[in-house]
Amino acid sequence: MSLILWFVWWMVVSCLCRISEEQDMLPLLLEDERRGARRVVLPLLKTLGLLLVLLLTITSQAAAITSTTTTVSDGSCSAASTSHAHDRDENHKNGVGSRVLHEDDQIKVWEMILQPGELAPLHTHEYPYTFIVESGSTVEVRGAEEEHLLTFTAHAGEVLSFNLIGDELVDPTGQYRLNKSHSARNIGASIFKEMLIEKKTKQ
Repeated sequence: MSLILWFVWWMVVSCLCRISEEQDMLPLLLEDERRGARRVVLPLLKTLGLLLVLLLTITSQAAAITSTTTTVSDGSCSAASTSHAHDRDENHKNGVGSRVLHEDDQIKVWEMILQPGELAPLHTHEYPYTFIVESGSTVEVRGAEEEHLLTFTAHAGEVLSFNLIGDELVDPTGQYRLNKSHSARNIGASIFKEMLIEKKTKQ
């Protein structure tokens, strides 16, 4: 496209110079002086034309790059927003563990396994519970609005219990207190695994 524009410019300049020569547009100059002027003016006009074409090309390419970047950015934001909304809808369907190991009229036993970086999405505890850490790691807990609630490092063999008081989970020592609806992410380098036992009698 740039070569075509430059060629058109060159043709226009050549035609103008030929018209100038035929119609004697420089009557005040001698013949040799007119020829000398044309030899200077013609290359100058051609060079200016080439510079103009290069400028137009660079401008159009910059505009195309900007447009592409904006489109990609908007697409990424839109996809992230859609994915986040979908995750929130799905979160409410999740249980408090990865799978149920046992359930009867008194208790419900869950197994929770989180790989490094894995998220246990938003879930709600409806009963007091106790969990036993089988494989430790560092876990970050966030609330329904993604607010940070708690970060703790659990070690294999540790046992922790929570009582349900209103909408809060409180351990017997009072060290931990958090909303009953939350998510948990393994931010450590090792697998986190626990056995969680729900007691079907609210306290």
